[in-house]
Amino acid sequence: MLEAFAFVLVALCLLAMGASITMGGLIYLLPVIALGILTERSIHIWRPRLTLKWHAYRMAHTA
Repeated sequence: MLEAFAFVLVALCLLAMGASITMGGLIYLLPVIALGILTERSIHIWRPRLTLKWHAYRMAHTA
């Protein structure tokens, strides 16, 4: 989902800058795509742990 968001963000940046899709524009926006992909992967790694902590907190406070 975030990967798709990163590509939409890249497209909007290109439109805002008025840049055509050239090698220079792609090199400029490559870090944005990479950041989106890395963020998505890190969320997939951390989400189960955060969910487990949330359930443990909830169970402890409902007892």
